Amino acid sequence: MAHARAPIAYDFKYRFDNRMIVVEPKNVLFSIVCPTFNRSKLLGRAIDSVLRQQLGDFELIIVNDGSTDDTRDLVSRYNDKRIVYIEHEKNKGTMAACNTGFDKAKGTYIAKLDDDDELSNHALQVAFDAFNELPNDRIKVLFFNCIDVETGLISGKSLPEEATIRYEDLLCQKLMGDYWVVVERSILSGGETLDERSWDDFGSLWLRLLRNFDGYYVPKICLLCYREHGLPRRSNSDTNSRNLQAHEYTAKVLLEEFGVDMKSYCPKVYSKQIAALAFYRLLNKNSRKARSDLLLSLKNHFTVFALVLLLLSFTGNEKSALFIYERVLRNSVRIFF
Repeated sequence: MAHARAPIAYDFKYRFDNRMIVVEPKNVLFSIVCPTFNRSKLLGRAIDSVLRQQLGDFELIIVNDGSTDDTRDLVSRYNDKRIVYIEHEKNKGTMAACNTGFDKAKGTYIAKLDDDDELSNHALQVAFDAFNELPNDRIKVLFFNCIDVETGLISGKSLPEEATIRYEDLLCQKLMGDYWVVVERSILSGGETLDERSWDDFGSLWLRLLRNFDGYYVPKICLLCYREHGLPRRSNSDTNSRNLQAHEYTAKVLLEEFGVDMKSYCPKVYSKQIAALAFYRLLNKNSRKARSDLLLSLKNHFTVFALVLLLLSFTGNEKSALFIYERVLRNSVRIFF
């Protein structure tokens, strides 16, 4: 019961700007950070799911990342002091929006909520109970299941039962796919932030944290993920040049930071990640580097995927690789989370 804590009474301070009144709670149990960009038609569902929580001791930090739609007007219609609204003048990207939200968060625990998804009504209560029932004080990161609303399937590579998750477990993809992750905010206070040049730096962030602390997998569904909703998902717009370069950068940095450990603990995963880097380099028309990576990947561990990419690297036909990506591998070639 080392984490047990009674809900905190609200203590608010007011900040005025030229857009709207922002009410910021000084101390709360949970901080939910919701980055958003031109998703006003979807954002309301995410907001409503937080406001419906059985456990009401939270702040919802909405970071408007330079939207040009009516996101500001939508948020202003909510008369709830637990909503904190922050606005970027220009679009900076999802990682930057998350960094802004994390920097402003005051909760004991912190989690992210995408603007097109929603929390289950019991999510915060389940997370609070789980933190209170942990087997040891080293556990600071919790992983909960997500469900794909369209298919009804769990969207992560779930374990058969709850378990402690250590650095090498995550490194070797014992958990892989979509999870709702809740972190004790205190372990983020040492300057751990997301790389804003990255496509998605959360996988690397969890690995950095688990070098010093443990995680815990809780087999309960806390997040509902929506893939088909008539508007582009962030992952559906990733074949433009800027986003593909961000993918390549993410894969490269991951290997630079964790490649040595990955090769030691799980050489097959190491080979897979090298192939993923080569794949993005191929899409970015850097066939020479891609070919070198693929030869290294095949040397460490043979896969048909790497062999096919190697053959494509000699043809200079990036369109074939892009076809494979869009039709087959968009959701399966992932860098952890």
